[in-house]
Amino acid sequence: MRLLELYAGIGGVAQALGDAGIVGAVDIDQKARRIYELNFKADYHTLELESVTRSCLEKFEADVWWMSPPCRPFTVRGRRGDLLDMRTKSLLHLAKLSCQVQPEWIIVENVPGFETSQTLKMIQREWEVAGYHTCWRFLCPSEMGWPNLRKRVFVIAGRSARIRWQPLPRYDLAIRDVTMESVTVDERRELDIVRRLPSETRDIELMKLDRVDLKNSASRAACFASSYGKKRVGSGSVVVDEDGVRFFSPWEVARILGFPKEFRMDEKLDNRSLWRLLGNSLSLACVRYILSHLPGGPKKELNWVRAS
Repeated sequence: MRLLELYAGIGGVAQALGDAGIVGAVDIDQKARRIYELNFKADYHTLELESVTRSCLEKFEADVWWMSPPCRPFTVRGRRGDLLDMRTKSLLHLAKLSCQVQPEWIIVENVPGFETSQTLKMIQREWEVAGYHTCWRFLCPSEMGWPNLRKRVFVIAGRSARIRWQPLPRYDLAIRDVTMESVTVDERRELDIVRRLPSETRDIELMKLDRVDLKNSASRAACFASSYGKKRVGSGSVVVDEDGVRFFSPWEVARILGFPKEFRMDEKLDNRSLWRLLGNSLSLACVRYILSHLPGGPKKELNWVRAS
């Protein structure tokens, strides 16, 4: 598999697939690029995706394009601007180029609601004319026994074979398996860069927060948004422990998404920047499952934890 990761961010697809399968990564975010280059060998191109050229994309000779475009045009908070939202321009541009370059497979990941959007309807019409057939699937890591709620829709366009969905793998992880509870005391000291909520935080505000007890094996973290740490309510879960209430550290958020504990962060970036980048990333268990259906795709389990 030769995969081109567009809207690459910090490299969620590279981590899920394996560095060897990535022929290139493209995004405009310089902070994301620094983290990507700490962990992966593929060339990272900082380009405006809405102006990238056909010749540039042809040089990668990729048989799979993965795209995770901005979700705000399709969310309630983003007022569901859809085609009227300027942030859809890059996706529409790339869709046109995909019909010209014609990779074997195209995958678009986004929030629920994208599947009924005018944006996707327009793209599908172009794909159909170019000889692609499409399907989509909703997928949440919690369906696979992963302690995270992050439902997304995955739209797959293919030129030859059709997707036959395989049974979901089962991980059956507890929330403590992917947090600082899973590491040694010395490692925890190094990683414990968390921020606690002020002790004077009002009870009425605390009641609105999605609180997670790490001792409860049934607990699952809510979806972490890019506004985590900046906006308390509706941007992700917080931890309740003997010392009060705290945010999940960036390292923990990465683990909850499926990144291994060895995944390196840019030490020059503060928590707020790291949370933003992680909030824009992917659930690796879901990515790996989707890619496992393509020729040359990975095994269903993640590298650092085996599914049953």
